[in-house]
Amino acid sequence: MKNNKKLYIIFTILIIIFSSSIVIKELKNDTFTAIKIGDYILHNGIDFIEHFNIDNTLIWHNARWLFNVIVALIYNAFGFVGIHAFVFGLSSILGLTIFNLLKKQNNNLILSFILTIFTMESLGGYICARAQTISYLLFLIEIFSIDKLVSTNKKRYIFIILICSVLVANIHTTVWPMTLVFFLPYIAEYILSKIKLINKTDKLYYENINIKLLIITFIIISLSGLLTPLGLTPYTYMFKTMSGVSSEYIIELQPTNILTNYAFLAYIVIYIILLVYLRIKIKISDLFMLLGLFVMGTISVRNNAFLYIASPFILSRLFIIWTKPYEDKIEKVVNYFKTDKLVSMILLIPIIFLTTINFVACNRGNYINESIYPVKAADYILDNINTDEMRLLNDFNNGAYLEFRGIKVFIDSRSEIYCKEFNNTNALEEYGNMKIGRINYNVLIDKYKITHILLEKIDPLCNYISYDEKYKKIYSDKYYVLYEKVK
Repeated sequence: MKNNKKLYIIFTILIIIFSSSIVIKELKNDTFTAIKIGDYILHNGIDFIEHFNIDNTLIWHNARWLFNVIVALIYNAFGFVGIHAFVFGLSSILGLTIFNLLKKQNNNLILSFILTIFTMESLGGYICARAQTISYLLFLIEIFSIDKLVSTNKKRYIFIILICSVLVANIHTTVWPMTLVFFLPYIAEYILSKIKLINKTDKLYYENINIKLLIITFIIISLSGLLTPLGLTPYTYMFKTMSGVSSEYIIELQPTNILTNYAFLAYIVIYIILLVYLRIKIKISDLFMLLGLFVMGTISVRNNAFLYIASPFILSRLFIIWTKPYEDKIEKVVNYFKTDKLVSMILLIPIIFLTTINFVACNRGNYINESIYPVKAADYILDNINTDEMRLLNDFNNGAYLEFRGIKVFIDSRSEIYCKEFNNTNALEEYGNMKIGRINYNVLIDKYKITHILLEKIDPLCNYISYDEKYKKIYSDKYYVLYEKVK
């Protein structure tokens, strides 16, 4: 189908609107932490000390330091509204980048638009005021650039990949190793092409890869992780986190339940139909990319997003191969309709309907959910308690908000800080054991010299402490209760 400027403009507007509709208004833990840490860096610079915990001996690697600074600057100037608008912009840029890169790859507006909407809908749960929103954009550009480097041997793509890698290393250090992982399918393709295994099947094909150029690029990117103020952190952070007990407490680090994760399941079904049922020929690097990302996705929920951002390029190639024998018939069907009628009848109405649903679902309530975060309890603490002397035992999920309010905590959602892989502490494991009753809460309170305990009213621990004469209730609201240890 020939590209149409009017259709391109319509699709661009629709993608901006749709991409904005998937942004969740309610802020998450990482956003509160980002504001607090970013503001500290702006005033004091980067160090490796955790400043917001009651234990002043812990180390923190500032793994998202640049993102934190950006978010803090936006918050200081425009508040939560500014952060929300910032994510709107990032999501729109991500959607438009997918669309335009696909258009450049396949020269097909309708296919590019459909794959963009499908990809953005899949990423809906991941687009928020967290560093990952930027890293997805950078990884998307990197994947496209690696593929272009392999197919064209144009050296300008090396610089694009390098810039993406350096930015990821400073914005979202945790996932920086993925910049290297995306090279591996192409290296595997070259090796298999040289040992002639691919010639045994007509369902796989490969490109003539300039392995010297690819390896040089890989080495350059491998060294780019040093271009941060964090030392070797980009090389070690992800693996330390994965090897610790964090996955027991962080949902996104846990294995994917395929039957309940509908987006992940949808990709499985689509690829099975295309590759098994329709038997479409696939490039060997695409096959290895899919196999690797599906394995990573089953291991950890967080890794699903990597599959989603790599898939539009692979699906685009597969659909082009599948429809090539029928392209004349498809052209006739498309030309049967006027362009505006095609857009309105087939695409415009369902996209607007889906966009409306997303906007309603994602913009309920306020930026801060008071049923999750102790807003009023924090007000009481700041007004009535000397926080310099207070040692607070709090819940894992509300620590970030309390830190944002200037209250030091026992624990927060940066789970790696509280593990022996990063610090000489088992605080996270001890906290988990206390929550399930494996150890008595008094053991933890005595060990860490806790003076106050902030709990959700639905926490079973409240039932025990409310009858414990060692503690007295000094504050209560609809969602939270605060206890003070009797001296």
